Amino acid sequence: MMNVKKSVLLFLVSFVSQAAFAQASREIAFNEQQAVPLSSIVNQTPGAVGSKKIEILPGEVAYIDKSIDVGELVINGQLPCKDASVEIKATTIYVNGHFQCGTSQNPFSGKLYLSLKHSSLNPKASFGYRGMIVNNGGRLILNGR
Repeated sequence: MMNVKKSVLLFLVSFVSQAAFAQASREIAFNEQQAVPLSSIVNQTPGAVGSKKIEILPGEVAYIDKSIDVGELVINGQLPCKDASVEIKATTIYVNGHFQCGTSQNPFSGKLYLSLKHSSLNPKASFGYRGMIVNNGGRLILNGR
């Protein structure tokens, strides 16, 4: 079982590296004055901690200001990272918009932990329903030190 986990992790790292390289020409700089903290979106969304469906709407810019624990995170707008040490816990992360940590000229120097947690849809399943999905048109760019 451990070899399967390592293989999946290596595939994910390879895939993410290739996605970041392919998208380098589409890096964007975000204007912090127009952005809202992701934690404020989480706090305004009704539901229990750890099970909320959080959506960043098209045209909306939110930045990761502190660790969050949600059910689903749907990025239809922009979600840039600030240089901090944070964790996003979610069963599923959908990237339909733009999720970026660092640029090639200014690499991300913080620590970002993406934890895909077990879904309560089938608590008896050992693998659960979870994943990080970058849909067609979505951009995941990770440039770090």
